[in-house]
Amino acid sequence: KLLAKIKEFELDEEELKEWEKDEYGYFKKGANLKATGVNAPREKRSNLYFPVFVTNKNDLYITENDKIPKDRKNKGDIAVWPITDGKEMSWRWSKDRINREKYNIIIQRGGKDISFYKKQRPQLSDLPSKKPKSLFYRPEYSSGNGTAQIKEIFEKKIFNNPKPVDLIKDFIFIVTKKNDLVLDSFAGSGTTAHAVLDLNKEDGGNRRFILVECEDYADKITAERVRRVIKGVPNAKDEKNPPSAKRGIGRLGGTFSYFELGDPIEMESILEGDKLPSFPELARYVFYTATGEEFDPKKVNKKKNFIGESKEYEVYLFYKPDIEYLKSTALTLEKAKKLGTYKGKKRLVFAPSKYLDADYLLKYRIDYCQLPFEIYKLKE
Repeated sequence: KLLAKIKEFELDEEELKEWEKDEYGYFKKGANLKATGVNAPREKRSNLYFPVFVTNKNDLYITENDKIPKDRKNKGDIAVWPITDGKEMSWRWSKDRINREKYNIIIQRGGKDISFYKKQRPQLSDLPSKKPKSLFYRPEYSSGNGTAQIKEIFEKKIFNNPKPVDLIKDFIFIVTKKNDLVLDSFAGSGTTAHAVLDLNKEDGGNRRFILVECEDYADKITAERVRRVIKGVPNAKDEKNPPSAKRGIGRLGGTFSYFELGDPIEMESILEGDKLPSFPELARYVFYTATGEEFDPKKVNKKKNFIGESKEYEVYLFYKPDIEYLKSTALTLEKAKKLGTYKGKKRLVFAPSKYLDADYLLKYRIDYCQLPFEIYKLKE
């Protein structure tokens, strides 16, 4: 099964001049209608050896018996056979296809010789395009452009050998749909995010990206670049078309979230009562796991067990890295009342256990979640 579908690049105005247009759309001269290669000789494809008749008005037709019809005799029609250098060869197309697609054939005369060529049509849409070459190069792909783009954004060279935006942008264009998710496991200077945002602005796409970077510059370079090109780069010489970047820098719009990985929370260790995570560590874990949104430690109010607010929930966590606390703590009616007045969002409450029935949970707009690990059921 073919999983990769490679798109083609749009043509610029100069390249478009190579194409002509008829009532069926754009075309340009393609391959000769005479076959080539090891299977081209008549004896290999005898059913494709027949004459194509051409009138003096450059109309063409074929016949079943390979002879000019009686009513066409003495009209000056010419029979063209697939003969190359005196050798009988074959046509690429059958009689039926030639009959059906006369409009897709170019008739070219050269003295007494007549040749037929296929009209090459655009493959992916009504407009012509061009296939990416295996040798992938344009002047914009120069590594010097990547360095110049970084200098435009940060006002100095802050990263060695960054990839140019145009290179990554073209890779993304030819292999993604407009709603795809792009993963870069070695994000470096953040060119991939820059390219995704730039391409989205250009074609109205909604591509998303995930960047992974383990070096200590992840926030101050990788993420900071994304922040700057989303908001705009006020000190760039020309925010949309600086000399160093033909397709532009800055004010690309969009949003992103920045996360740092903490120490791993290992289930087996917790179940055995070893290495219990701290309150902030578990708060970060349960908040993101439950909501899919970014955890902000500045919003934590440990005294009220409040750990943050998502689009749908106020989130609470009853937890201490202490086995006795975990064994004795439960969501009770008293604790439910202390959550405060209902403000329009349901309360998502994590606790080791609960002493409230479904009616009370509904009354106080609470969705209860037992802590993700049964850490209070420990061996004595």
